[in-house]
Amino acid sequence: MRPPNAMRAAPALAGSGPQKDRLAGTINETEIKQLARGIQVALVDKGKGAGLRISLSSWRGMHRVELREVTELVAGTSFPTKNGVLVPVEIIDDLIDALVATKAKAIALGLFSEGRAKR
Repeated sequence: MRPPNAMRAAPALAGSGPQKDRLAGTINETEIKQLARGIQVALVDKGKGAGLRISLSSWRGMHRVELREVTELVAGTSFPTKNGVLVPVEIIDDLIDALVATKAKAIALGLFSEGRAKR
């Protein structure tokens, strides 16, 4: 039995192996390096110098979506906080469905200010 904090090894994107072969033609070496650092996809303004950064990343062959709260300490520069969550990219559709359902419930409860629910 594995200890609770033991991590299972996963194939890395770089190099050879089934993971890279599966991605052949869909991702190049530059994109692999960018994923390792994280690729910011969106920054949602929460107001008062705070935001929610949405990015894609990869570590040890596991591709993830990161939702991270950021704060603006210097004009035009956002810094990540410890508040955030990483989810596997495979559940993006489930996450979108959950957000749509949450929005519908918030509209039904009258939680949106005038004009914000139109999107």
